[in-house]
Amino acid sequence: MSAVSSNSYEASQIRHPHLGESPPTFICPITDNIMADPVIDKHGHSFERAAILEWLKINNTCPMNRQPLTPDDLAPN
Repeated sequence: MSAVSSNSYEASQIRHPHLGESPPTFICPITDNIMADPVIDKHGHSFERAAILEWLKINNTCPMNRQPLTPDDLAPN
């Protein structure tokens, strides 16, 4: 591995130490933690339920693509 690749890998592991145990798709993009109560939005993005509901209290868009989003657009995942 090159120094750049090695450093990128190490930085990734520091930021997400649990990735060796869980797939990245289990990580909420808002909390950066493994989701316990995941929901999926109408755009196909998954979030921890509490985190996205808190986000939607002050935003009316998806944090991933900035498209319109409401709590009614969420479904269990």
